[in-house]
Amino acid sequence: MECYKSPLFDHDRYMLNADLLLDETDEKYTIYSKDINIPDGFSVKEYICSVYKPLAQSEEGEGEGTYDDEIDELFKKSDFVGDVKVLGVINEGITHNGDTYKCVVDDLYKGDNLITDEEDGTVLLVIKKEKIETGNTYIIGFNQVSEYSLIYTQSTENSVFSENEERIRDYFEKHQ
Repeated sequence: MECYKSPLFDHDRYMLNADLLLDETDEKYTIYSKDINIPDGFSVKEYICSVYKPLAQSEEGEGEGTYDDEIDELFKKSDFVGDVKVLGVINEGITHNGDTYKCVVDDLYKGDNLITDEEDGTVLLVIKKEKIETGNTYIIGFNQVSEYSLIYTQSTENSVFSENEERIRDYFEKHQ
């Protein structure tokens, strides 16, 4: 099981990463392409749940750093913090509470090696719905989805700020 924690989900999500085939009509079951036998007295669901226990829930805040304020959290949890101009919606989120926008990153306060589209210098950024308006510039903390991806995602629940947020510039200057 893998746990997905994201500011774009309304709660933590879990996914079982397995090649799981349950064909009850033939009473043949496989996991990772290996046959499994369901012991007497177990339903298929009960057996799978007994073998593949979900990840233990952590206590609230466990494993989290402590932050002086939301600006400190923004910088510590984000790989990139920068001035981002939102050009337009590319894709509306269906399975989570975020939309994908085409954006231009004008200036970075944190991070380097930002991968952009070679043709127009844009990135795709998943931002929580109703946080921004197309055509405006914001200071956003974001992380790369994977090492070579052009898709980035906002890094914390509150990682979208007005472009006039002086506290971010002050924090950046103090910690540079």
